[in-house]
Amino acid sequence: MDTCELEKYINNIYNELKPIAENEQIYRPIEFYFSETTPRGFPGDFCYSDGKNYYWGSIGDRGLLTIKKTDSLFEIAYWIFKHQTFVMAFDYERKHRIEGQDCRRIAFEKQLDLMEILGYEYKQRAESEINEILKGHPFQDELFQ
Repeated sequence: MDTCELEKYINNIYNELKPIAENEQIYRPIEFYFSETTPRGFPGDFCYSDGKNYYWGSIGDRGLLTIKKTDSLFEIAYWIFKHQTFVMAFDYERKHRIEGQDCRRIAFEKQLDLMEILGYEYKQRAESEINEILKGHPFQDELFQ
């Protein structure tokens, strides 16, 4: 799959999320450039395919370049969807915040809901990662009182 095909593939799946996220007023278009870098090397995220592997990259505010490589279409899609749903989930949490409750409770639940719309496998993977986060850093409602 080349970069153009990758972009179409990601957008086709991501479009499943659009009506629900728009209804909740949290929808964000995909914030990745489908190219080998960002325009003029400005800070941002990008992904591309060389026909054999997929690459996810990020250029930070200070020019720090990070690149991850995979040969898995699922993996590259997951990295993109994870980022997108994380941002939307915290937008949702800000609109539905509950005083005295760890904000991650709502955000993590919403992220899993959004990932499930994209595909059950994406939700399972996100749930596993969230559970790992919570093992090391459990909910701390007392900090939000």
